[in-house]
Amino acid sequence: MTGKGRNTDGLAGWLASLSNGELTELLRARPDVLLAPEPPSFTELADRLGTPYSVREAMATLSEAGVRLVEAICAVGAKASTRQVHELLGGPDVLPAQRLTDELAGLRRLALVWPTGARLAMPGSLRAMLPNPLSLGRPASELLGALTVEQLQRIGARYGLQGLPRKAAWVAEIGAAISEPDTVRRLLAAAAPEVRELVEQVAWHGPQVGGVFLPSQHQRVPPGHRGVEVALYGWVVPAQWGSVGEMPREVALAVRGRDHHPTLPPQPPLPTGQRLDPDQLLATSRSAAGASVDGVSRLLALLGRTPLSTVQTGGVGVRELRRAAKELRAREHEVRLWLETAAAAGLVTVQDGELLPTVDVDAWTGVEPASALATLLVAWWELAVTPTHRVDEAGKQQPAVGGRAVEVGATRLRADLLGTLAGLGESTPPSDFDAVIDQLAWRRPLAYGNAELLGPFAVATRAEARAFGLIADDALTPLGAALLDSAGAAGPAAALDSAGAADRATGRASARAGGPAAALAEKIADLLPRPTRTATFLPDLTAIVAGSAAVELAALLDGCADAESRDVASTWRFGPASVRRALDAGQTADRLLGELAAVADKPLPQPLTYLVNDVARRHGQLRVRPVTACVCVPDPALAAEVARHRSLAALSLVALADTVLASSKSVPETLAALRAAGYAPVGHDATGAPVLERAAARRAKPTRRGQRRPLSSAPPPPPGVSPEELAARLVACPSNDPPIRSVGGAGGRAAAAIRAAARQLSAGEVELLASAIEDCLPVHIDYLSASGGLTSRVVHPLDLEQHRLVAWCELHDDERNFVLGRIAAVSPAES
Repeated sequence: MTGKGRNTDGLAGWLASLSNGELTELLRARPDVLLAPEPPSFTELADRLGTPYSVREAMATLSEAGVRLVEAICAVGAKASTRQVHELLGGPDVLPAQRLTDELAGLRRLALVWPTGARLAMPGSLRAMLPNPLSLGRPASELLGALTVEQLQRIGARYGLQGLPRKAAWVAEIGAAISEPDTVRRLLAAAAPEVRELVEQVAWHGPQVGGVFLPSQHQRVPPGHRGVEVALYGWVVPAQWGSVGEMPREVALAVRGRDHHPTLPPQPPLPTGQRLDPDQLLATSRSAAGASVDGVSRLLALLGRTPLSTVQTGGVGVRELRRAAKELRAREHEVRLWLETAAAAGLVTVQDGELLPTVDVDAWTGVEPASALATLLVAWWELAVTPTHRVDEAGKQQPAVGGRAVEVGATRLRADLLGTLAGLGESTPPSDFDAVIDQLAWRRPLAYGNAELLGPFAVATRAEARAFGLIADDALTPLGAALLDSAGAAGPAAALDSAGAADRATGRASARAGGPAAALAEKIADLLPRPTRTATFLPDLTAIVAGSAAVELAALLDGCADAESRDVASTWRFGPASVRRALDAGQTADRLLGELAAVADKPLPQPLTYLVNDVARRHGQLRVRPVTACVCVPDPALAAEVARHRSLAALSLVALADTVLASSKSVPETLAALRAAGYAPVGHDATGAPVLERAAARRAKPTRRGQRRPLSSAPPPPPGVSPEELAARLVACPSNDPPIRSVGGAGGRAAAAIRAAARQLSAGEVELLASAIEDCLPVHIDYLSASGGLTSRVVHPLDLEQHRLVAWCELHDDERNFVLGRIAAVSPAES
């Protein structure tokens, strides 16, 4: 398909007439055209804006009213004017002229419609996407023109037509007859009931129907056959081989009646509830955010000790998720959210079938809570999936961090949801969340589907936003407002969507250290309580920390006590096993008590001091040395007791001396058995030196943030130009149509080869594909397979072999060959 075939020549001229500000606004709304290599002229920009991929992306941002208006323009035809479209929609009595003007302005901002003289033009690829706008078929002239003269004569006989000289005359006369509403309704009123029923059904729910055909003059058919009757009157015209017919657009409008007019659905109302207490809202937000950061921290610690295994199809299955939830005392959907967010932030990756923390974890756990939370929020904001509702076509929950899932545009949904709540006002929730879902479905029907399909994803997104403290009681919190502002649009969600998409396309809004996360951390630092650096130690052997514990305080308590709860206040409990764990890691009683006293808000209670000293006194009384294992006991009586202990029978202890016992098990097994029996042994090496049991946490090399698996060895594409920069370059260009920049060397030869083998591609697409081959850049292609199916995919071109493109295909995760003649469209691939 050439640029001319996409109806972009007029678009280039219209683009050149825009001011710098108008062009910048358009480019912000269509960020896919900004990707490298940037278009050097209005002609190539128009060509990119007209590609099917780019048009689909733009259509996905339209509201239900915008989609209906596009259909109305397509239904009027290629020569549609604003007046004709307004008449189809009922005129000023049904649709106020100002609303039509506003809706058309929205389409112009997206370059889906532009003025050409008195008519409204649109990309040819957009018309191809809507072959049956408003459930209306093609014009009568087009359908009748595909019939034979003999078939036209049989239809004309019903209208008293005969002896016309040429086929064109038959088409014109019959078209005029079936386009006259009064004639259609008069003849239809006299038809059999079953014929009227079929015509009305196709008129409202068509435009195609089976069982329709025009018999030849000598073919016998049963009298009153409704499929033949509707064809003989031209109400449904045979349009394909077999018996499939299509109702002409004029007939459908006549049957629907003069009073029927498609309407532009209004935006659903969003009733508000009672305004909430801002202080309470902030407190709830802080608590939820702190709990999420703590949950991710505990999850990372668990993965460092016992990684989660992945299933064969990829990702972490339900069994492993439930195991992690049980160990973390959390719910399965919380673990899913923590895992997906941590993976998107580069803190977790899959290696050798296991989910492991990356080396970035140590740096993340050492930062202040605001920075840690900001990293998670930016990663969650850009996730392409809804972690807690990752389902397949049947609605079955899929593994976390991998596998395929049905999605509804998760990134856009987060922006729209938070932006919608922001529009209600500070601390003001909606009175009914179903109304929010209805409004979101109206705002993006092509992206979200209807409210029923969107509902589960919207509810899951709301729960995830609550978990991070962005929403509380369905009202946007200060944390949520800060995230919106950091994303570049604190106003309406539509603006946020376009600005956020533009920033993502130019590499300005990705979860990278020192980027948006750092800026967001500055915004939310004052919204979060300062980390608590002291603890209250109670006689019941618990330690309580109000608020969020500082990193070093949490590390100290985690090393010598067991965490029981972490909420507004966090609780740790000391016990013999937890104190022994600290001593096993190299602590001494005096040093441990000194460190605890340094962080205590008052003197340590006696029970805690007694516990530490008592465990320390018994710690090391039993020393385990390898024989296979050798147990050294200072007291012969204690040695005899250990040797006779029933639960230690599996060790097959043998007395080598009064104070030495030999074990048949290894040192770790012997230590574990003795501890299970109630003793506190310490391992020693062959020289007799104590062995510190400080387990090293496992780490993996981080992958590119948000990437589940390597796709190819090609380097990541460079960021595209900003909307302001490209607009300034194009407006400043002395010619609206400069020559397309040439690709020298191998790229020039590639362009020539592509041009010769793929004549359906425009000059801009040839240039783009040749540049991608030369610079190893990924591109998005629409490809027509041998079976006739059209697929969209991102490929990484590697080379040209005669008339074939050799490329790594992300869809199949494999190297594939693509016939150049079957590539229907080429556009930049979003990084």
